[in-house]
Amino acid sequence: PVVVHKREFSVFDGNPGADAFVAALAGALAARGGGAPEFVVGGVAADVCVRHAVDGLLDRGHRVAVVRDATWGSAWRRSARCWPGGPRAGPA
Repeated sequence: PVVVHKREFSVFDGNPGADAFVAALAGALAARGGGAPEFVVGGVAADVCVRHAVDGLLDRGHRVAVVRDATWGSAWRRSARCWPGGPRAGPA
């Protein structure tokens, strides 16, 4: 596993190495025949930090899974407030 420390809601904001790391990882896995990676996200503040991480990865075309048992936040139980319509599905 890779843990990324951050100071902004989104892992990509204020963290210039995040885009380069994600692109390098995806490229290395594709070159080895592993296909596109699926990023697994968990953390505190589902309605803020986790949502921004998931949205950032989806915006960049990656598949994403959220581990409910590893995620916490007041809005998680009310996922419509966290992600209107539920969490977005990533590319197939």
